Parts: sequence; C-alpha cells; structure tokens
Amino acid sequence: MKKRFLILILFFASAGWARADYAGMKKELDTYQSPDFFPSFEGPGPVKEGVKQRPKTDEIDAVFRLKQALASELEKFRFFIPADPALLKEIRLLAGDQEKCTALIEKQVDPEEILILAISRNPGLRAAKKEVKAKLAAYDQVASMDDILKTYDSFIKGSANRAGPDPAMKNSIRLSWPSPGLTALKGRAVDADAAIALENLAIMEKNIITLTRKIYWDLALVDESARITRDTIKALERLREVATSLYRSGRTSFQDVIKINIRLALLEQDLATYRLQRRNIEARLLENLNLPAESRVGAVGQLPLLPKIPLPETLYPVAGKERQEIKLIRHRITKLQAMVEMAESMTDDSFSLGFSFNDHDWTGTSSGFLKKTLASGKNNQPKRPWNGIAQPWLEQTRQALAGLEQNLIQEKKASERMIREAWFEADKNLRELTLFESKILALSQSALDVSSREYETGSIPFSQAISSYTDWLGIRLAIAEKRTGLGKSVAELEKRIGKPIIRKIR
Repeated sequence: MKKRFLILILFFASAGWARADYAGMKKELDTYQSPDFFPSFEGPGPVKEGVKQRPKTDEIDAVFRLKQALASELEKFRFFIPADPALLKEIRLLAGDQEKCTALIEKQVDPEEILILAISRNPGLRAAKKEVKAKLAAYDQVASMDDILKTYDSFIKGSANRAGPDPAMKNSIRLSWPSPGLTALKGRAVDADAAIALENLAIMEKNIITLTRKIYWDLALVDESARITRDTIKALERLREVATSLYRSGRTSFQDVIKINIRLALLEQDLATYRLQRRNIEARLLENLNLPAESRVGAVGQLPLLPKIPLPETLYPVAGKERQEIKLIRHRITKLQAMVEMAESMTDDSFSLGFSFNDHDWTGTSSGFLKKTLASGKNNQPKRPWNGIAQPWLEQTRQALAGLEQNLIQEKKASERMIREAWFEADKNLRELTLFESKILALSQSALDVSSREYETGSIPFSQAISSYTDWLGIRLAIAEKRTGLGKSVAELEKRIGKPIIRKIR
C-alpha cells in the first residue's frame, strides 16, 4: 500500500513538472523571433534592442572592409598628382557640368585643368572604375552564398537526432588552424584580385594622362607654328616692299617680287593647313574629355620649361617598384600562391595529427579532444577524398605560377629597355633644343638682319636674302618641334616609369 501511494505521488509530481515545462516551451515558442540570417553589404546599420544580430562570417567582414578601402582608393589619383589642391577641388566640382567644362576650355587650354577633366570625365576611366566595383559585387555574391549554405547546414544539423555543432559557431577549426587557414588564404586571394583591378585602373589612368599631355603638346606645336608662320609672312611682306622699290629704281628684276609672292602664297597655305590640323587635334581632346564635338578649344597656356633629364640608371629601380604592369604581375602571383595553398590545404595531409581539434558543441556532447588519429574518416571514408581529383588542376596552377614568375623577370627587363629608349628620345630633344635656342637661333637672326640690309643696298643677290628668311623660318619651326618632342618624350618616359618623377620648374 505504501509503495502504491509513493508511486502515485511521484506520478502526479512528474505530470505537474511536465505541464510546467510545456507552458514554458509554449511561451518561448510564441515569443520566438528568427535571427537575420541573410547578409546585407550596405554597411553595419543601427542595432535594435531585443533583436539578435546575425554573426557575420570572416569572408563577409573581409569583403566589407575591402569595399570601404577601395571606395577611397577609387577617388585617388594614382599617376597624376595636381600641384594645386584648390584647382583640383574647383575643377572636380564643375566636372559634371558639360556647359561649364566647355566654357572652361574655350578660354584657354591649361595643362593642369585638362588633366583633371580627363580623369574626371573620360568614359574609359569610368568604365575601369565600374569594373573594380563589379569585382566587389562578385565577392558579395560568393560570401552571401557561403553564408546561406552555412545557415542551411545549421538548420539540417539542428533537426537531426544527434549532437551536432552549434549553428552560432565559426568555421571548422580544421579549416582555420594551423596557420595559414583557408579563411586567411581566401582573404588574400580576394585582396590580390581587387589589387589587380586597381592596377588595371591605374594603367588606364596612366594611358589617359599620357595621351592628354601629348594632345596638349600637339596643340602647342600647331599654335606656335602658326604664330611663327605669321611672323615670317610679315617679314616677307616687308622684304617685298624693298624688292618692289628696288625694281622701280631699276636695281633688280621683277622676278624677285614674283618669288616673294610665291613664298607668301605657300605660307598662307601653311596657315590654312595649321587651322585644319588644329581642328583634328581638338577633336582628339574633346573625345578624351567627353565633350561635344562642336565645342571650340582656346589657345594653349604658357609653354613650360623642363629640367635636366635624370640618368636612366637612376630610373630603373623606380620603375621596378612603381610601374603598374610590374605590380600587376606581382598581384597575380600573390593570387595564384594563395590558390595553390588553399588547394594544398584541401588535398594534402595536415602538419598536425589533429589532437587539438574539436568541431562539436561543448554543451551538446560529452566528447572532448581526440585521443587518436585514424587512417580514414567516418564510415570508412577517405580523409582527403579530393586528393586525386584536384592534383591535375593543382599542377596546372603551379605551372601557371611558375610562368608568371618568369613573366615578372621579362617585364622588368623590358621596362629597363623601354626606359632607355624613352630617355634617349627625351635627352636628344633636350640637347637639340638647348643647342638651337642658345646658339643657332641667334646666329640665324644675325644672318637675317645682315642679309636684309645688304639686299637693300644691292650688295647681295635676292637668292641669298630669301635663303636667310627660309633658314630663319626653318630654325624657329625646328625649335617648336623640339620643344614639343621634349614634352611628349618626357610624358612617355614617365608613363614607362609608372610615376611622375620629372616636375616642371616654371
């Protein structure tokens, strides 16, 4: 009797405890709110009280930090550094207004202004920036898919009738230890790929800047040549007056006047050619600045003088460090190195026996650290099932990596050769420009003055006088060409170096 009474008391007590537990479970179910498992890459928003925040994975955090870093990198100038920050701010504010940009270049073509406009408005450079952002969008998709798969896996394991990993746990420790872990390798590959996109953007910017500078020098040459031609026409018109006066006095023939008229007609035709040639150069500039083709372009600003060109031996180390094409290959090597390490981590045996691994939930299972290691996994599955399958791809990647290392050596040697060639052109133009300006121009001007006076007095024939005018014109045009050649060769030299190391002195 006592035993039955005791059993009844235990039964009712357990029933009451079960009812109380059921009520608590029901209340918890009614107030349950599912966590936000789906990632958002717009940045961390405000944290609401009482709402659980989804723990971000390492991949998502890495991509978000990378996006923040690249957002500032996209706004930087990698090749061209404006000398006046105030001018940079002013031009970039009006760069989006087409009418204001058109009015700006109609007044005068300033080299600093058109370079800032080219960086701000060129469609090719904008397309390169979009490609960088597209790269990041691809990483967003991959990170989002990984997070969704992990969430799905946690739901499946949570419904299984066994103790499994906690859904809030990080990745398996087997994949993140010993260093370097797969998460770090994936982050390094992402960084390298983004750096590749940025270097491609820098190459595009460098090409656009160099092209714009060469267009500027072409405009300067046409304007200077037209000015020299007009001065020569005025000088020949004065000579025609002298020839006409001598013909009327009977001291020369009418052929002198005819020859001067022929020369003047040819020079007038040269002026028309310069005008049409300028329109072609203007079209190149307007295309580069993304402005309407019917826009007009003003005269170029004051032609700058250039300092002495550094020796090529001093430029080789700078190019090895700064040239974008070399850095691009280095980033590709870094990316392939990370991919090879990831493949080896998935296919090769670990450096450790795994006794310090524990992938289970500490509160849901009684198993602690492993005490032995087996030759196979669960259900007699091989520990590295992808070993044989991944080896051909891994060998292919290793060969591609070795090829890139050889390409890096080749690119460095090619850079030295291209720098030597560009330096030769710049140095040649500088030496010849100095010679023409310091000696030959003054001698030509003296010969012109002497021949003009002697022709007026009848001491020399007309052929010698017109020859002096022709030489004077040719030397002045040669100086303009040498100055333009120097500016364009310096622009090409800086492009091959990868850094604007030669600055204008005034």
